Amino acid sequence: MDSIKVLFMRYRNWLMIAAFVFNIGCSNDEILLGQRKNVLDNQIKTVTANKISQLKLNKPKNWNSWKNKGRIASHDIGNLVFNERENYSIIRKKIGPKGVYNETVVLGNTIYILTPSGYVVAYNTDGRFLWEVDIVPENLKKRKSNIFGGLSIYKDHLILTSSLGEVLSIDIRNRNVKWRFDFKRAFRAPPLIHGNKIYAITGDDIALSLTLNGKLKWTRKGPQKNTKLMSAAMPAASGNRVLFPFSGGSLLALNAYNGLELWTNNFEKSSLGSALATIGDFGGDPVIVGSRIYAVSAFGEIFVTSVNGNVIWRNNVPGRSRLIVSGNSIFFISGDNSLVRIDKNSGKLIYKTKDLITNKKIRFMGPLLVENKLLVYSSNGYMMWFEAGTGALLKESKIGENVSSPPILVDKKIIFVSTKGVLNILN
Repeated sequence: MDSIKVLFMRYRNWLMIAAFVFNIGCSNDEILLGQRKNVLDNQIKTVTANKISQLKLNKPKNWNSWKNKGRIASHDIGNLVFNERENYSIIRKKIGPKGVYNETVVLGNTIYILTPSGYVVAYNTDGRFLWEVDIVPENLKKRKSNIFGGLSIYKDHLILTSSLGEVLSIDIRNRNVKWRFDFKRAFRAPPLIHGNKIYAITGDDIALSLTLNGKLKWTRKGPQKNTKLMSAAMPAASGNRVLFPFSGGSLLALNAYNGLELWTNNFEKSSLGSALATIGDFGGDPVIVGSRIYAVSAFGEIFVTSVNGNVIWRNNVPGRSRLIVSGNSIFFISGDNSLVRIDKNSGKLIYKTKDLITNKKIRFMGPLLVENKLLVYSSNGYMMWFEAGTGALLKESKIGENVSSPPILVDKKIIFVSTKGVLNILN
């Protein structure tokens, strides 16, 4: 009996610590948004691959609109402005069912979102509900679930693609569906508006162009591959070129006006030891900056070409997020869930964070370049700030929402939708 007491006294402190840790992990209390460290969930270190080069970034800018996935047709998001402080206010509004939400779009002080139940909803940037439109045709009401696609904005119209096989136009002023184009093929990504045309990619890799009145201009069938990601990349455009990223890693450049092929490159990668021959689906949308095109495949590599299709460099670092190109660097989330910085000119890896989280179901979402810092969200409900130059974790805040749509930043407000169908507006 005495020996038991001795053992108990010896390990009492450890038992108390374990109980404390357990209680923290089981707490459902909402945590105030501020500078906090959670050493239990997010332990991150950064590994330097090459000598840290001097960081040069473009000047931060404040945008008052986000008209399509990737902000503009070229997907050049750039360096953004945000009033960073120790404590933030956050508005939460339930807008739809649980599920997968695509990137929101914003015009003026209005946020537009496509829900998985087939509604386009509009909210004020202060969280006030404005209106909703049911986009599901009458003959398909029984299939009104798990609808995906996305939105883009052209002047006073929302252009929408959906997994129901349609392209739609909604007049923002009167909330009426102006026209429908039934292509009878599911769309996986939002449409792109460039010039006076609409561009989109179907789930089975058909590129198409429509007029702003919903008239089909041309179609182009992409290479047929066995590997496809449900979250497909969308086209990018600049000048007279529109880029279509197809599943399997083929990047096709077409004349924006007539659909004639300008060039094509295939960045597929052999998958040794797999029944599938190639794996090369694009993990993020192509980005056009100046005379260069930047793209990354989910299981292959990051690469840069000229606007004429000539490969400038390639690096065997796969990615599954948006690309941020600014100054002399490229930032993205790699295929193994790390934050990465690449030298824009040479393609060399500068650093890569190493995730020490034991729960591998936790994923990172982002990044956004915000006043020379990198903002990343985690699927376990954290907002994390990293030093852009070195990749060091600066601070993190508990937001308590599992992010579904990639966060955007408009007029100094961070906006995203959670997997529970909750709109979050952080300022």
